[in-house]
Amino acid sequence: MAKEKLYFEGDTIIACTEFTAKYFGVSAATLSNWAKAGCPKGEYGYWDIKAVEAYRQAQIGVKAAEEAEKDPSKLSLPQQKTYYESQLKQAQLEAAELRNEIARGEYLPRKLVVDDLTNFCIILKRSLNGLGRKLSGEVSHYVDPAEARRLENLIGDTVNDALEQMSVDGVYSAKK
Repeated sequence: MAKEKLYFEGDTIIACTEFTAKYFGVSAATLSNWAKAGCPKGEYGYWDIKAVEAYRQAQIGVKAAEEAEKDPSKLSLPQQKTYYESQLKQAQLEAAELRNEIARGEYLPRKLVVDDLTNFCIILKRSLNGLGRKLSGEVSHYVDPAEARRLENLIGDTVNDALEQMSVDGVYSAKK
């Protein structure tokens, strides 16, 4: 005994492939592709119309979400509202995470870091600029005064070159 092309099984509507394809406006091959992609199917050659409809709505929802990522203006107003609310919630979550990291001490205030680095650089510059004078004073007992001044100038020039290299953005090219 052959089954009917359309029948009810409890609360579900079962239709043959031909009727299901006509109902959704697609071909039988498209239904087969949907089944391979995970669309629920009844027995061989028959489809649960409600389950297929739910599957298609889920697929449309996924496609709409993908389109929203590309261009949210193509969505309907309620969908745009939902999309932008989710974007807002994501931004609020990221801001809360940043506030928590700051509260845990994982971040320092910018002004504090800039002030500390400025003080460090000033102390480093003063110390390095005084290095030539100090070393020439130490070796002046062993060499004549002209040689000590020459060493002081040589060390001062080397220190100034190093400080200049540190202060230049990018690649330093020495003056000749």
